[in-house]
Amino acid sequence: MAIFHEALNGNPATAVPSVPVPRNKKKPVPVKDLDAVRAAIREWANAEKRNGPKSVDLPDIVDMLIATGMRIGELLALRWSDIELTAPTERRDDDTWFPWLMVNGQITSKGKRVDYGKTDAAIRPIALPEWAAALLRHRKLAQPSNDLDAVFITRNGTWHHSTNIQGRLRHIRLLDDYADVAVLRDVTPHSFRRTVATEIDEVYDAEAAMHHLGHTSKVITERHYINRKLVVPDYREATERLAPGSKDNGGPSREV
Repeated sequence: MAIFHEALNGNPATAVPSVPVPRNKKKPVPVKDLDAVRAAIREWANAEKRNGPKSVDLPDIVDMLIATGMRIGELLALRWSDIELTAPTERRDDDTWFPWLMVNGQITSKGKRVDYGKTDAAIRPIALPEWAAALLRHRKLAQPSNDLDAVFITRNGTWHHSTNIQGRLRHIRLLDDYADVAVLRDVTPHSFRRTVATEIDEVYDAEAAMHHLGHTSKVITERHYINRKLVVPDYREATERLAPGSKDNGGPSREV
């Protein structure tokens, strides 16, 4: 109001320094803890004593998040027509063929499937490890066909809602039954995405992780997804030459 009436020459708020916000980088699930997390989720999903309907899809959803590093909305939008689990006829004798899938859309916050991704780079192919391809082959045989062609479908014949999957994981994290699985306390669908990014960076590089995750910038991948191990470089062969009285540096000097 004072600025509007020209009682002040400028906005005094612009001189106030911003409050620094500490950035706590969220960590991936360590590879050594993945099986413990899988076991807890599978036990909960199939427990006879648990109230409510069984969440039989949850263990496979988690395994596919681990296998692909996909966003939860991308994975839930996956259709069987997006996946190639067996080599096409013309490539039956091609040793370079491998199972793969195409990220072709996502489930929105309203539970609707759309044919576009979060970014321009989100629509992308992903190579499947053999254990994930085996999981999908088994699932395809066991699952009745559905009108949506969905890989993961609810009991009501609709797409799974991302928030429901996140809510189930949050519920498991808070159960006393799994208090001994310490790493489970921080697990979200995005945790597995960070695990995949970190492993790809370690085996290949950050650019490979960026393409695999469907990011438009390597900076985003490195800053928010990759958890690099601390490696202490050994340059002592050079710095040992600087020891007091060493022959390499001519000994101690009194010159000023």
